Amino acid sequence: MNFNAKYRKPFKPYVKEGNQSRDFLNFKGDIGLRVVETGYVTASQLEAGRVAIGRVIKRKPSIRIFVNAKPNRIITAKPAEVRMGKGKGSFDHLIQVVESGFVLYELSGVEYPKAVKALSNARKKLACRTTIFLRPRFRHERNASAMTDSYPKFVNY
Repeated sequence: MNFNAKYRKPFKPYVKEGNQSRDFLNFKGDIGLRVVETGYVTASQLEAGRVAIGRVIKRKPSIRIFVNAKPNRIITAKPAEVRMGKGKGSFDHLIQVVESGFVLYELSGVEYPKAVKALSNARKKLACRTTIFLRPRFRHERNASAMTDSYPKFVNY
């Protein structure tokens, strides 16, 4: 967030429909939660989703949880029952503008059923539509883990 403008309060961000993020090409985990529609995600929604994932998945050194969204836009609001005028409201909450295709959460080192349950719990905490998807497997990974792979080859919920 830019704190150089000390007294400036920003406009509400304008979101254009139809843009698709190419963020899913830069995928670090095995399974992830991708946004389907353009919209806003607040910082409290992101934190609630992260906590919901952590409740299903117990922390181990081999398990990694990546949260890719960083809320960087300020939304202002006036208090309840305040008369009109007297300037713009004060800081209320932070949001992240997400386009379709943006990957919010990624998991690696987790069994497939647990990962799906954790991400579906995180889905319920968000205000935008999302889908669970798998990272496209590379050829050498597929050959090395053909016998022990518990992930299906293609799943799109």
